[in-house]
Amino acid sequence: MRQISPLRRVLVSLLALMVGWLIALASYALYSCIAWGNVQDAVAIAYWTALFALLGWAVFVPALILILRDRLPERSLLASSFVGAAIALAAFALLVGWWSDLWQEFLYPAYAVILGAAAGATYSLSIRGSYPPNQE
Repeated sequence: MRQISPLRRVLVSLLALMVGWLIALASYALYSCIAWGNVQDAVAIAYWTALFALLGWAVFVPALILILRDRLPERSLLASSFVGAAIALAAFALLVGWWSDLWQEFLYPAYAVILGAAAGATYSLSIRGSYPPNQE
């Protein structure tokens, strides 16, 4: 089996983070329109979530990819989504949740879970495309 370089995995995970962030932001906008009739604080939400998503990625993801590269469930879309959501929720808890009251509102942990699940799925689809066909 051809190995995918750790650098490529890290770069693909950064791309996946960007896709996950866009999907989570779109989900926030949809929720905001349904719940409040308009999109409130979209610029602030976009800025702060991007900042903390990049910080969370930089702190957790490259190390996890390098340490667990042979044990990550990258070929399973469902498992990658679940692992991505769990990593994002843990990063949210460690970077934001412990010092703020954002846990009291459903929206922010849900945002992290949506971002992580979408990023995990994107990562899985991107990495799967890097393997040659019919090889495990």
